[in-house]
Amino acid sequence: MIASLTEATLSTLLTLHSRRHAFSWPKLEDLRRSLVFSTYILGLRVAWYCNSNADFAVAGRVLGGAALGSYNIAWNIAQQPLQKLTDLVQRVVPSCFSNFQNDCAALREYVLTLTAALSLLTLPATFGLAAIADELVAVALGPK
Repeated sequence: MIASLTEATLSTLLTLHSRRHAFSWPKLEDLRRSLVFSTYILGLRVAWYCNSNADFAVAGRVLGGAALGSYNIAWNIAQQPLQKLTDLVQRVVPSCFSNFQNDCAALREYVLTLTAALSLLTLPATFGLAAIADELVAVALGPK
């Protein structure tokens, strides 16, 4: 690790020495639009984090640490089918949608079709998992 840090530091210093660059602080006016947009994104991410983890905070506070651990395991098991499918879709879909970026009607049609297809696949899996939850927990996690 020290070797990597030393290499990075030396290469940076040698580059700065061989090519002189004038560093300056950016002007606030030049950054204003990006900062406003970043503020909105940051606010949305913080709100999403709070929304996604509120149930864990409540379960931990009300039920205690042991029950929160069990709840966390159950949550992860329940999310696996959806997570695996959406991870696959998120890797493939952007390149497919980029073909239709100039055709709003076709893009709208593909987004609606994809949403319907994902719902058709994930809802039965979720209901099936809920139907066999007691047996799945007993088999996967043991009798206790």
